Amino acid sequence: MNAVSRQARLFDELKFAMSRTSQADLKAWGKASAGRLPVIGKRRLKNLGNLVTSIADAAGRELRGAMAAWQQGRFGSHLEQRAAAGIDNTIDLGQRAWRTVGTVGRALIDDPKQNAPGVLALSLGFLAGSGGVDGNGGIPDTDIAMFGIGDHRSLFTHSIIAGIVVEGAVLAVADLAGIVCDKLPPGQRDPFWDRISSTKDQIALRLSEGASAGIAYHLAVDATLQEAPYKDLPISMPIEAHQLLFAANAAAEGVDVFKRGETTGERVAGKAVDGMKALGAGFKALINPR
Repeated sequence: MNAVSRQARLFDELKFAMSRTSQADLKAWGKASAGRLPVIGKRRLKNLGNLVTSIADAAGRELRGAMAAWQQGRFGSHLEQRAAAGIDNTIDLGQRAWRTVGTVGRALIDDPKQNAPGVLALSLGFLAGSGGVDGNGGIPDTDIAMFGIGDHRSLFTHSIIAGIVVEGAVLAVADLAGIVCDKLPPGQRDPFWDRISSTKDQIALRLSEGASAGIAYHLAVDATLQEAPYKDLPISMPIEAHQLLFAANAAAEGVDVFKRGETTGERVAGKAVDGMKALGAGFKALINPR
């Protein structure tokens, strides 16, 4: 079977499966997908709140240490020590990133057939999220198509909100794939459906992780190399505050990649309150560091 005829067969099988999928199944799928969004949002809000708290605590410690060093006449040596600590932290971060790359490489070597789809999904997700190495395009810049160039840098697409929507959509599509595949007769369907059904959760997780990493990268570029203000904030702020907000969203979305866990299957509504509490505690600590 050539590629064209196989594509036609897959399309026909998809239409057949959709025609056999009841409205009740689709309604249940939609309800479950919507119920997952508060869980996804809560996790990111907690990430952002914890991040703000950590920054505030660290800033408070550094300020107190610098003041004590100034009073004791050792301000110069204090700055040297903190610079050395910063270099050490940067080296540690690079080593951890390298270990992560090594883990992915070993996974491909040990079992390429099993792990290649997940790595490919991770890469495609990152490209879709970031728009490429230059940080132009990708998921955040969809605001240009939706609202026009005048509303570029919208808070809805250049923040953790974009990550929430994308992760929810990817996991919803994975759920739908499982529902649709169940409608195709076993033994008579293309093997593609069995493979996608058995790996859909892994691929969906890797794809959403890659997209989040890409969004974080894009926002980090916007915060540093391509500085510009948000277009739809309710208050006016200096450009430095806009950059800080971009950077905070980039960090929170990036942290979420490593704290993703198993959100697949969670359908709990009303959980965003805990995330808002964590965010509020973070801002309180930033204003009033201990």
